[in-house]
Amino acid sequence: MGQKKSAGKKGGGGAAALGARIFQKECTACHDGGNNTIESEKTLKADAFKKFGFNSVADVKKRVENGAGVMPVYKDVLKPNEIDAVANYVWNKSQKKGWK
Repeated sequence: MGQKKSAGKKGGGGAAALGARIFQKECTACHDGGNNTIESEKTLKADAFKKFGFNSVADVKKRVENGAGVMPVYKDVLKPNEIDAVANYVWNKSQKKGWK
């Protein structure tokens, strides 16, 4: 996971596309496919979110901003709109069973 300000590349597609790009760049090292390479039970999938108390996109956003355990803090790495975009991307993928 990177530790520098994201440029928020222009590539069209709005917030969903931005969230996907940020996830690909910043998150896939540990969370590829919605999994968790460090703590395997703490995936980004709906059942794990429910089990570990992630009940809304706001909960995901808080974790992205503040990190926890081995997950780094991203509030100083990503811009607020980028945090919103990636949190919404992760939440939507988890709720729609979009992780493959």
